[in-house]
Amino acid sequence: MSEQIAASWLPMICKDSGISLAALLHHIQAEFRQDPFWRSPRQLQYIINMAKFIFKDFMNDQNKMNHSDRSVLKEKCLSLISALQLNVEEMHGISSPVSALKMYEEELKFI
Repeated sequence: MSEQIAASWLPMICKDSGISLAALLHHIQAEFRQDPFWRSPRQLQYIINMAKFIFKDFMNDQNKMNHSDRSVLKEKCLSLISALQLNVEEMHGISSPVSALKMYEEELKFI
């Protein structure tokens, strides 16, 4: 039986350590673009789940952030969503995450 690391693990460590979620998203997107490991279905699903956790956390905490930090995080979220949508749509058999990503994209646009 293999153990799985929760998608919330890394974002929670970053938040608890004072590392911004915008910085984390920057590195997630860079790794995703550079390392083909993250494009296999299982790893892609992990990245999507981590992104969803970050998006939900951002939407819940947006009022606690100053305008500048909120704008930067919003742009990082939307950029990652675009990158993920392109790759998910190219893969066969992974269609449901696209609709979830589009939902988050629409919600984030109003922040």
